[in-house]
This record gives sequence, C-alpha cells and structure tokens, in this order.
Amino acid sequence: MRITSVVFGCLLFMLPAHAEQRVIISFEPAEGFPAPGESFTAKSASRGAVTKWTNDSASPNVWLTEKGPGGVKYENAPKPVSGSQTAVFGHGGAGVNAGTMHLNKRGGYQLLGFHWGYRGNGNTRPGGNAWLEVERFDLYGKSLGVTRHHGGLDDKWDPKFTKVELETDGTPLSRVVFRGVPPEPHQYHGTFFLDNVILKRHPIDHLSLIENGKPVATVVVPRDAHKWVMQAVTWLNEYIEKATGTTFRVVTEGEPTSGTIISVGPTKMAADAGIDISDLKYDGCKLVVKDDVLYLVGRDTTMVRKVEPRMGARGTCRAVLTFLENFVGVRWFIPTPQGEVIPETADVFVPRDLNKTAVPAFAYSDGRATYSPGFLETGGDTPASIINNFRDAVTVWPGGHTYYTAVPEGKYGKTHPEYFAMVDGKRLTAGGDGSIYGNHLCSTNPDVRNLLVQHVRKHMDDGTEWMSLGQEDGYVRCECDNCEAQDNFRWKGTGLRWEDYQDTTLKDTPCDRLLLLHKSVIDEVAKSHPDHKVLLMAYAPTAWPSKKIDYYGDNVIIELTRLEPEYIDAWKDKGAGLTANIYWFNHTTPMGLNLHATPREVAAKVRYLRDNNVVGLYQYGQINWGYHGPTYYALGILMGDPSLQHTALVEEFCHGVYGAGAQSMIAYYNLLYDRLEQCLPQAVDDFSNRNIYLPKWLNTTEMYLMMYPPHVLKTMQDHLDKAAATAATDVHKGWVRHAQDCFDFTKYLTHALIAYRGYQAKPSERTWGELADRVEDFNKYRDRIVGYEKSYTDDWFPAHAHFANWITADTKGDPEYYIPWDKRKPGVVSEGVRGMAIGFGASYYHSHVKEPFTLDFTKPMPTASR
Repeated sequence: MRITSVVFGCLLFMLPAHAEQRVIISFEPAEGFPAPGESFTAKSASRGAVTKWTNDSASPNVWLTEKGPGGVKYENAPKPVSGSQTAVFGHGGAGVNAGTMHLNKRGGYQLLGFHWGYRGNGNTRPGGNAWLEVERFDLYGKSLGVTRHHGGLDDKWDPKFTKVELETDGTPLSRVVFRGVPPEPHQYHGTFFLDNVILKRHPIDHLSLIENGKPVATVVVPRDAHKWVMQAVTWLNEYIEKATGTTFRVVTEGEPTSGTIISVGPTKMAADAGIDISDLKYDGCKLVVKDDVLYLVGRDTTMVRKVEPRMGARGTCRAVLTFLENFVGVRWFIPTPQGEVIPETADVFVPRDLNKTAVPAFAYSDGRATYSPGFLETGGDTPASIINNFRDAVTVWPGGHTYYTAVPEGKYGKTHPEYFAMVDGKRLTAGGDGSIYGNHLCSTNPDVRNLLVQHVRKHMDDGTEWMSLGQEDGYVRCECDNCEAQDNFRWKGTGLRWEDYQDTTLKDTPCDRLLLLHKSVIDEVAKSHPDHKVLLMAYAPTAWPSKKIDYYGDNVIIELTRLEPEYIDAWKDKGAGLTANIYWFNHTTPMGLNLHATPREVAAKVRYLRDNNVVGLYQYGQINWGYHGPTYYALGILMGDPSLQHTALVEEFCHGVYGAGAQSMIAYYNLLYDRLEQCLPQAVDDFSNRNIYLPKWLNTTEMYLMMYPPHVLKTMQDHLDKAAATAATDVHKGWVRHAQDCFDFTKYLTHALIAYRGYQAKPSERTWGELADRVEDFNKYRDRIVGYEKSYTDDWFPAHAHFANWITADTKGDPEYYIPWDKRKPGVVSEGVRGMAIGFGASYYHSHVKEPFTLDFTKPMPTASR
C-alpha cells in the first residue's frame, strides 16, 4: 500500500477499486489544523472529509492541538500515533467534555476507529470510572446509538493511547460526537486526547438541488394542486431560504423547467414513473429519486371539511418536511419561531438511490396543540405539529362526551324533560328540582337515540371520517322503568370516576343500557355511512363491554380510557380497532404544573400502545415546556417511529435547544426525571396521570415536598447556572432562561411550602415572618410571569396562557381553565395576586394549593398560633 497524495486535507490511502478507501485524520497542519498551541474551531480545519470541528461542552472547553496555550506541551501527553501532534479536548471547567466531528455528507463516511487517552486532575480517580462516549449520526441527523469505551491510561494512570475499532453497518454519517466523561463530572474535569481517527470513504452518488448557494432544481406541482400541496411547497421554499438564502422556482406541470426536477405532490410524472402511494395509510409519504427526479409525495385528504379544516392526511407536507429534516437538517423542537433549528448551508443534495417511505405508527394525536400555537387549539396546521406527529391524519372527532351537543339540556330541558334521566321520580333538567345537572339522558327514550344518530350523521356529512360517541361526564343513571330493566347496573351518584366503579361490579353488571343504546346508534349510522367509523368511548360506566353484544361492527373503533391489559383484552375483538383517550399531561389534576411523565416512560408507553394495536391517541400536552420539552419532543418523534431510543432524542433536543449548555441541561433533566420516577413510580399500562391510584392525602402540596427537598432544588439550580454560563448564543440563552422561569415556579412554591411546614410545627413571630417572606418571593415570581407581554411569550414561553391561568386560577375550576389568558390578564393584574390560591378546583382530585398563599400577611400572626 502506497500513500500517493494528501487529498482533502487528510491522508487518503489509494486502494484497488474493489477495496475500501480509508481516510486517516492525524490533526496535522497539512490537513488544515493549526500549529501546536493553537485552537481549532468551527471556522478552521474544514477541509474535505471533515467540514468542521465544534466544541459542545458544558464547560468552556476548546479543541486544542497537542500543545496547550503558549505552545506548552500538555503534561504526560501521549506520543502521537501518527504524525507529529494530537487533538486535545477538555480544558478547564468541570463536566463532560464533548467535541463533534462534522463530516462531508457527500463522502459517505463511516467511522472505523481511533485512538484516545485520558488525564485526570486533582484527586479524581480515573481507572474504570472515566470513559469516552462516541455517538454517531446518520445523514438524516438521527442517532445511531452510543458506544462507551474504557481505558486511555497506563499502569501509572498516565494517559496512554488506547486503540478502538468500531463495527459499521455501512450507514454513512453526518457527524460523530466524542464525549469525555471524567469521574464525578459535576465536580471535576479531565483532559482527553484523540488521534489517528480512521474513516471509511464511500462517495455518495448524489443528485444536487442547491450548489454553492444557488438553486439547480425546479419544483413542479400538479395542475389544480390542492391547498395542502401548495402549502408543502410554501414550507419547502420558506425553510430552504432560511437555510441557504435562496429558493426554488415553482412551476405547474407542463411548464418549462431547468436543472434537476423536484416533483411535489401527485403529479402525472410521478404516476408515469411508477411512484405508487396506494399502499400508504394515515399521512404516510415517499421520497424517491428516479431518473434524476426527486419525488416528494404522500397520502393527502382532499375533501373540504366544514369544521376544523386542519384535520386530515397531509402526506405531501410530511414528505417535504421529512426532506427538510433529513437533507437540510431542520428541526422543530419547540413551537415558537425561536424553537426551530435551521442550519446554514450552501449545498443541498439527495442520494440517487433514495427510496424512503415514512408512515407514522398512529393515525392521530388529538386533544391539545402541543406543537401548534393557540389556546386550547388542536394541532395539524404547522410544520412542527405534522413532522412531530401531533396531528390528525384522519378527519376525527375524538374525546367522547357527545351527549352535551347531541341532546343539549339548554335546548330540550323545558320542552322535552322526558329526554333526561329520572332520579327519585324527577327529571334532571331545569324543569326538575334543579339540584343536579350534567346532561344525563334517558337511555331508552327513542327520541334520544334518534338525536344521537342525527348528531353522528351530521358530523360525518360535514367530513368527519371517525366520529366519537359517548355519554356525559360524571354519569348519573336514569331510574325510569325502561332503563332499569336493561341491566343490573345500580350505581347512583354524581362525579363518578374510575375508582368509584369497582372492577368486579362493572364486569359482573356492566352498564348495558348505555352500550345497547350506542350499539343501536352505530347500526343505524352504518346504513347511511358504511365507510365511516364511530369512535365508541369506553369510559367510566362503559369502560367494560356488555355481555349482550359480541361485536359492535366493522364501522366501530373502541376509544379506551382504561389501558390495562385486561381492558384491552376485553375490547380488542369487539370492533375494527382501538384508540386511547389519555389524560397523562392534564394539568387540572394533582400534578398541576409539575412534571407529568419522563421520556423513558413515554417511550415505554408508546411501544405498549403500538404493540396492543392502538392506532390513535387523544391526549393533553400543553403546559410547562421548561420541564416537558424533551418529553414532548421524544413523544412526538416516537409516535412516528416507536423503535427509536428516547435517550438519543433527549440529547438531540438539548443540543439543538441549548447548544453549548446542553450537557448541563441533560444533567438537569436527568435529575428531574429521576425524581419523578423515584417518588411517584408508574406502571407502563397506567395512563392515569398519576392520579387515580394515589392516596387522597398525596395532593399537589405533598407531591412538591416529596419530589423537591432543598438539596435537589440546589442541584437543579446549579445545573441551570452552568447552562446559563456556557450557552453561547442569544437563542440558547433564551431557552435556558425559559427553563429557569419554569424551575422558579417549583423553587419558590416549594420554599413557601417548607416555610409553612416550619411555621405549623413551631409557630412564632420568626417563623411567621419567614413564611411571609417566602410567600412574597412566590408572589413576585407570579407578578413576573403574568406581566410578560404577548410579544415575548410568543417567542420564548410556549403555552404561557395555560401556565399563567394555572398560577392565578384561585381554585375556581373550569371557567379559569377555558378562558383565554389575554381575556383574564387585565382583571388579574388589576386585582393582584396576593392572597390568591393557585390551581383549578378545590377537591383532592384537582391541582391546587391554597395555604399559605391565601393567608393575610398584612395582619399580625394569628393569635391562635401564638
């Protein structure tokens, strides 16, 4: 083997045509690296195989050549493996030291191996306690996993190069992250040495779309292209311009083109090329290169829906957004303009053998607009909501509780009291005794059945493919003779919840009166709309199927609210499929603004649902992005592909959102997530938002006292301080600031609760004064949050309206939940927050804290406490 030349700033071994080509990076000046003692950054060492090297450490480290500042050689630095110098990273500041090698994507590079060494500092113990992590990312920016390597030391614990050989499956890489992890990284640091990085080169046969900042492709759309195809093209050019500074010319099929062609949507040329999308479901899509044409096309719903037109399959949009993710590197981490990551690039290309199909695992994720702006909105009309899978790929009306709108008490209560439930001989309407309300119906009244049929049909006529059917909340049974004859279900009361229906009772005496009514509605609807689906809500009294009905119909999908295996088994063969109604992020329940679920939990739960053939999710993800950001992002991506690793998604989120502050934020989130799982463990089949099976004493106050003792709060604040100090850009600093805002709620709330416990344990003027100070700290925090202007929150505080409503709700319940913050804000600011409780509702089932915030500190300490 003979070295013939230096190519692209690296040593290229010229091998026979049938053998692999290897590139060895030795960190030499001839390869584009600086002379000894100088650092190299993103603006240097950017030739050929490696486009740039970046520092991604939480501490202010820089990548250095073998000699440190001033040309002084590092103490005990190992002898270079090849060439005359090595790379060094990890220079000052405690923590994990991370550096990234960004590769030329066209080269099709794979990492075969490298040499590394380690030197600790002070009283750290290296040995087996230090390691090097290597994470590889494919061309699409997706993590291929992390490998961990021990060694790097000789018998005297001096640094010694250890050889690492890696297996590769042939996947070309976009970047490689090297993370040096010293012992006790929160206290100490170490120096890591790298040399002789070996890459395998297999150049990619590519199709250029943009070269040197100039477009070399034309976008072609179908004649009479529908709205969402044109929306896809608009998004394509919007993000291409942000990334490259240019846009593609767009023409209608049949008009002249130049250069490469990008066919967007169901063009005739796509059909002629055999690009078949008939095998796709939901909003699946295909990205295919054929005969020098890039085809971006997906399954689209073209019908016009009279209500909520955002619903339906947007597969062509998904195809374009997938292209932007995979080949431009765009990411939508947080639903604000500042939450998008758009790398600048002068070149965009795709492999000529591209043939990618993407079909999300779930048909819909409805409930709240996790990735769409707006108060109490549902998703599907933004790039972030589509690509992160918080969208409805079928026109669906999930959620149950259709009695309210199908047979409204306000419309029929006085004219048709017979439509409503009879209790103690009186109808529960305004024409009855007025003591109980809630739209409770007489389930055997034929007119009630007809109104339910009309309601479902109307929505289907308006374009709803999957229409929900379910009883009201807080079910109260009708005691008329006809209803009572239907079953032996005899529960009587209001405010019923899952735990109130004992499983044995419900299984032995199911609520047949409701299920028989719903079955008759389903059968009637099937006559007029055989191609539509009824979403049959299985909730509270209907959580267990009737023994009188073997099968509900091919036009039925069961919407489960109980996801334990026995409930899934009971329903799985009763209809055409299953969906899930999940409240795991609902902040009206005791978790409130606290963390509700960890990325590990949502990964396990998504796989559990997928494995049990659940095809749709109705859920509430809408609050506290400072705690849930990585969880929401991981959940969204996993709803597309449940096989991905949540740890890689969390790291991707943190690096994209916090930049150089990522490692500190990863440590922050890991501690936060560990606390939730340690204090309030939850089974994989429990989707109860940590409410249903908790003892009643474990309310919002007790949860905060349990999860956040002072030492945990201090450590979390330490991580945030480090992230704030190391985040390099205004955007990254802005998101650390938002995380601080969300943590401050926990910190000031918990400090006030601890002070209140101290006062209760030992009442005195001193403890009363300390409590008053802690409550005032919390109120000043509330003043800050409610005082933010919309121009600020639109960029830096997603879901601010929900957050602000919760901390000022004063336990008033639903009205404060449903009124937009911009309508409540003037009154709250005028009234002031002092003396105001926090949270919705006052029962043990709600999230709320009254005392100490409702205490009057303008007066002396209560005499009863003296």
